[in-house]
Amino acid sequence: SKPGRPGLTRLRRRLDELGFADAPPPSVLEAHLRRLITKLGIAQPTAEAVAGDKGQYRLDVAWIEIRYALEVDGYTWHFSPKHKRADELRRQRLREAGWTLLVFDWMQLTRQSDWVADEILATYQRLTAKAS
Repeated sequence: SKPGRPGLTRLRRRLDELGFADAPPPSVLEAHLRRLITKLGIAQPTAEAVAGDKGQYRLDVAWIEIRYALEVDGYTWHFSPKHKRADELRRQRLREAGWTLLVFDWMQLTRQSDWVADEILATYQRLTAKAS
């Protein structure tokens, strides 16, 4: 940007509101997610869990015994139409195999963390009660 270019401030503000500016790398997202889970006081999930009949899927974190996984989608790796299609197909296959998946983006994790925590906990409690 250069001085005198109209609209750049407004564009940056809008991009930030939509979550396209200053997104952290996936490792930062996953660390934030694990800290949130720790605060919930529930069992710690397996990080970088492997799933699929051939071990072809990686899950950010998962409680394997109840087939419950959480994923965080950073815009770098999950924003393009090609990546979105691949993500949805992969998630469809996992759900067909009996997995419960919750997916959050970085804006939800950072700006709606109470809601994310409630969603994670409610689903965890429902699945562990069903498993008992």
